[in-house]
Amino acid sequence: FLQGTASDLVVQVVLIAESMRLQAMMATYGIQTQTPHEVEPVQIWPPKELVKVYQNLGVSEKLGLGGRPTRPIGALGTSKIYRVCGQTVLCYPLVFEVSDFYLSHDMALLIDDIKTELHFVGKYWRLSGRPTVCILIREEHMRDVHFRELLDLLAMLKSGYCDGLKIRTGRLQNLIASSCIEHLDFMNAMDIDLDITPFEQLQHASIGYQSLTDVPTAITYSEDSMSFKDMGLQPTPEVLSVLRSVSTLHGQTQLLGILLRREGRNFQVDGVSVEVRLERLLQEVSECHFWGAMRLAAATLNKLYPSVSHITTILVQGCQVT
Repeated sequence: FLQGTASDLVVQVVLIAESMRLQAMMATYGIQTQTPHEVEPVQIWPPKELVKVYQNLGVSEKLGLGGRPTRPIGALGTSKIYRVCGQTVLCYPLVFEVSDFYLSHDMALLIDDIKTELHFVGKYWRLSGRPTVCILIREEHMRDVHFRELLDLLAMLKSGYCDGLKIRTGRLQNLIASSCIEHLDFMNAMDIDLDITPFEQLQHASIGYQSLTDVPTAITYSEDSMSFKDMGLQPTPEVLSVLRSVSTLHGQTQLLGILLRREGRNFQVDGVSVEVRLERLLQEVSECHFWGAMRLAAATLNKLYPSVSHITTILVQGCQVT
């Protein structure tokens, strides 16, 4: 199973664009990407979907074994190509998972995490076949003020090196033959209907943006701070009335948090559950980098950072962790 030393290891990188519009814009800068439709029949999965599959590993009712715990899949695990129930699957790394925590919306931190991920894989990979890392590029990245730095990183990867690490970029179909492929055969013996949601490609009526000058930069959002803590003592109808009249994002987040803790995630507000409204609000504040409301919404939804080891990056920057 030994592949060799880290010095002669090549890390394969697949660049996946979220939409054809993003793909066309990236091509103008010499960055060739693929969309989820173009890599079919290979599916791109979020890492949490692979966790669902591994929950069935080692399950035995007779022995009282419950399978693999629902821990996140790490960098080495997401660098393999999987065969699952006749499907070929590649998972993108945790650093691109925006649904679990808000730090992935910080482009500067994301760029640093990508480099760290690649070097970690290059240093500790010992399996047969080359590691294949999926770099997921989202449309929201285009609007970030640090997007040009991401373009610089992708250009560096295209050159074949990343701070001394050998990199090979290319089409996924051309990289599969030299990749590490793991067959999850234990799933074949199980009669289980897995609820898997692959990463979906965004659809647009037209190609749209041709260069970064056409892309609206994310606004720097700010609003007056107002505390709605006292509303926790008011009856639910009063909280709903205030929620409908509040226009500030931070205020809405506070009030939805009160409703979630009191009435539960499925409580309906104007036909939409509290949980769904908070998820939408989290997406909105993430796009405009309103970090105060972002932290509050993520905490209210109990979104946790998937790995304690990544916290060192935050501490090195001199930031406080609670």
